[in-house]
Formats: sequence, C-alpha cells, structure tokens
Amino acid sequence: MNTINIFEFVKKAITDSVPDVDSNAINKDTRLSELGIDSVKTVELGVRLEGIFGEEVVLDDWLDEQMEIDDNARYKIDDLVIFIEGALA
Repeated sequence: MNTINIFEFVKKAITDSVPDVDSNAINKDTRLSELGIDSVKTVELGVRLEGIFGEEVVLDDWLDEQMEIDDNARYKIDDLVIFIEGALA
C-alpha cells in the first residue's frame, strides 16, 4: 500500500470519527487537534485504523512517539501516515 492510499484511508477514518470535519480540510500538515480530535475521538480513530490496517497499527505507539516531538510539530497527519507505512512494512 502506498502513501497516497494510506493518506486516503486515514482521511476516511478521521471523517468517520468526526463527521463534522470537512475532508478537504485534511492535508499532510494538519494536526489532529486542528480537527477537533480530543482523547475520546483519538481512541475511536485508533480503533478504526486498526480495523483498516490490522493489529500492526497501534495508535498508542504513534502517540507515544509523538510525545518526543516539539509541541508545535505533534500529531500531524503526515507523521501518522509515515508511522502506518512503517508498521505495515
């Protein structure tokens, strides 16, 4: 699966988790917080992503990695896509 396909699946999972988010507002530099994704929605998103990509993709692992990054760069969609690519490799 390539980056573009993963990105589209992530967008779909986000819009399914937060229906009032316009999918056109989601790009690689968008942060989860900009989409109104709180901790409860993050759990829901993680369940959806695991359903799409399998048990190899554990959102908690990505969230832990993100804690190591500067606040202004955390939780970007592109980083999530890269994490999923790595988990599926």
